[in-house]
Amino acid sequence: MAFATNKPDSHTRHADRQLKDLVAKYNEARAAQESSPRRTAILTEITGRMVALSGQLSHYHWRKALESDDPGLRVAGYAWLYAKPNPRAAQLLVNTVTVREETHFGQYWGLEALQRCLPWPMPLR
Repeated sequence: MAFATNKPDSHTRHADRQLKDLVAKYNEARAAQESSPRRTAILTEITGRMVALSGQLSHYHWRKALESDDPGLRVAGYAWLYAKPNPRAAQLLVNTVTVREETHFGQYWGLEALQRCLPWPMPLR
């Protein structure tokens, strides 16, 4: 009985599938267009949908996403942490944004997520 209650419901599975589709759309849009305000607007819209969808998911492997070589997965990880800040993600976000992330767009969203994950107000030293 307890095992059955831990299975994701159809709504969660649907949201998970939608997030995977958004990751694919992000990667397709990035690859299909040159850098431009239009592409940035498209990527921003996709990322906004990722943020909104993250609120419907009870769990996401954000560590795996941030460590991925897939830029769409990294942005999904940033979107998840933006929607559901986790102070334990701060150090990995710093490392991902400064070492792994290759795009300004990804760096921006990584920093947005980092800002939400840091405790505020910041203690003065």
